[in-house]
Amino acid sequence: MEDEYYKEFIRKSKDYYKNIGYIECPAFNNERIYLTNRGFNHLIKKDRKYRSKVEQIRRLVLIPYIVDILKNNSNYNTYRITNRENSIASFWSFKKKSTIELLLLLFVRSIKNLKYLLV
Repeated sequence: MEDEYYKEFIRKSKDYYKNIGYIECPAFNNERIYLTNRGFNHLIKKDRKYRSKVEQIRRLVLIPYIVDILKNNSNYNTYRITNRENSIASFWSFKKKSTIELLLLLFVRSIKNLKYLLV
């Protein structure tokens, strides 16, 4: 029974995430940040291996904060560029401290000028 609740939670989280679609971000002159399958998979996997169920749930419950963080931040926290396997990627991080003393950190990744979210 517990496994059924977990699977339903993952499904509902994915639907919620996909329905956001994109967020216009003031830190990028209101450029769109896309919430893609790749970004969602990063929430539940790392290096192609599933994260623990506890870690997946911890990340998925934070999805509602994504819109607020990206929509209401006119500056990003850090920026870096990586060059792997002939692919250049840019990463920006955004931080927000919530009222419940929780520090949320989001990463936006860009490859070929298309920005998408990694959480």
